[in-house]
Amino acid sequence: MVAIEPVDAAPQDATLYAVPLGVVDDLRGVTAIAPWDAARWLLATEKGVVLLAENGQRTLIENPTGTPFRPVGICAASEGTFLVTDLIGGRIWQLDCSPSTEPQLRDAGIDYTFHEPGAIAYHDGFIAVAECGLQRVVLLNPAGVLQFATTPDVEVSRPTGIAFMKDGSVVVADADRHHLVQLNGKGEVTREVGSRGSFPGQFKEPCSIVAVDDLFYVADRLNHRVVRLDGRLNFLDQWGMHSVWPREARGATHYPVAAAVSNDRLRAIVAEPFERRVQLFGPVTDEERTRLAGLTLPSTEGVQSHFGPSIDAAGSRLVVFDPEGGSVIVFLHDLPEPVHVTTIGTPGTRKGGESRSDCNANMLIEGPGRIGRVGGLALRADGQRLLILDGAANTMQLWLIGSTPDPLVFDPFMSKLIRIAMPSTLSIDSTHVPHPDDVCAAPNGWIVNLDKGKNIAFLHDDLTLDRIVAGPVGLQSRATRLARASDGRVGLLEPQSKSLWVLDAQEKWSAIHLPSLQQPVDVQHSERGWCIADGARDVIAIIDERGTEVAVIGQTGMSDGRFWSPEALVVDSAGRITVVDGGNHRLQRFLSDGAWSTTYSLGRTFTRPRNLDSGDIFE
Repeated sequence: MVAIEPVDAAPQDATLYAVPLGVVDDLRGVTAIAPWDAARWLLATEKGVVLLAENGQRTLIENPTGTPFRPVGICAASEGTFLVTDLIGGRIWQLDCSPSTEPQLRDAGIDYTFHEPGAIAYHDGFIAVAECGLQRVVLLNPAGVLQFATTPDVEVSRPTGIAFMKDGSVVVADADRHHLVQLNGKGEVTREVGSRGSFPGQFKEPCSIVAVDDLFYVADRLNHRVVRLDGRLNFLDQWGMHSVWPREARGATHYPVAAAVSNDRLRAIVAEPFERRVQLFGPVTDEERTRLAGLTLPSTEGVQSHFGPSIDAAGSRLVVFDPEGGSVIVFLHDLPEPVHVTTIGTPGTRKGGESRSDCNANMLIEGPGRIGRVGGLALRADGQRLLILDGAANTMQLWLIGSTPDPLVFDPFMSKLIRIAMPSTLSIDSTHVPHPDDVCAAPNGWIVNLDKGKNIAFLHDDLTLDRIVAGPVGLQSRATRLARASDGRVGLLEPQSKSLWVLDAQEKWSAIHLPSLQQPVDVQHSERGWCIADGARDVIAIIDERGTEVAVIGQTGMSDGRFWSPEALVVDSAGRITVVDGGNHRLQRFLSDGAWSTTYSLGRTFTRPRNLDSGDIFE
């Protein structure tokens, strides 16, 4: 472990740090950071670029033109000059930070339009950018001309970090494949480093990589640590300690998405959107080292479960994704206390023993039983047919969940899982591979959101294509969440513009604007209206057809009935609302009128409210 201890932490500021994050498909947080000097850092957030000083002072640098601007990647180009990618505008900005003048943001003058640019790196005039929308990496030469764009056969599924080696080759952190990929000047893979796992040299969703002299630093998100590699990408060491309890004191790392190190290597900064904070680290003194050596591990009291932003319920079953386990959890949820009955799938990996020439984009993730990254879950009305969208492999898996014996008894084999369809892909045209983002169940089949909201596909029960409906004309950015109303309408949530697009029975689109919401992340429909999870306000908002907020469920906190970054929700046939309370590692169920009912996870359920925010056990 590198001898680094926190020396300061920026105060929590939900309006600054708890913002949507598009580059790594995590719907909150700081997107990228870069060191200016040992005491000042630059952070890319939804509101603009933030200059953060070591004393906690912050200066917001906004887009001077007033046009939509969503910075997501940032890197140093030269002394006092930085490059910033714009997710919405598809271009690169230049940020000049001269010590004698105010920071100035201007167009970098690069004549190339990117498709959802994310991570960015600079080396001797060359610029490498992760094009998240096309799942590829592009390299521009010093003249601003495209030198290469990776092809589909290159293993770059979800590029979330990018850096240059000293020889000019490009290193990419691929969060879906859980490894690093080295590319030569032609965009060809010359080396792959790491695999999914927690041992030294392995990764779980590496989200960023930065180069400092002859060293590389990787933010290893699901392993809750920062990994240090040498100039040849060989493992050296790692530091960071998983927070056992959400909101744990500084020093513990909880889902880090970006890390940067000053050139003198004496300061490091880590962005943790899960905790809505950034932490500044520095060297450990001899006195501190002695004190740290005597520390014991924190208590595991309160540890619950990790659930991801995908959930659905039908019949007696509720399913939810576990990103850390790479599996889908199945609950019987029509009981007073929901019961975990089975777990579906294991993490997807590239098939071992195959040469690169034998691999292609559809072979990198093994078939049913292997899950890379769940983009959406949907259960049919009887709760026995489950469709899983695998965003890592762009495939769909259809599962049959067998019935459970009655009365309920403990039997490790009581839930039989049968694969009834091989993974399938849909192709809209020959020039663009579809990326299914979300799915919902219809009476006669499934509805899938393809290509980040551009199209809606209606599928039969066996996954054969019925028809494709073009997305709304006014769609400004990616729309990733689907919901189906009881009257047959389909809702499509567009978080960036804070709009809900509704497809009626005549297949015409209309827009419902959501002015009261700050960070809409998921949508469902109930008898009271559209239920939308607002990740920044930590509430579930009930919206009517005019976009008016008619009711609010929850508030910020850890107590039962409160949320910390709610990520997803589902409304069951009884009108109850179950919420993935991601920041608190749990699920919460509410009655149709919004009253809290149950908090549960794997192995524990609470039906009496606890006031954890005040320290009282019961309210």
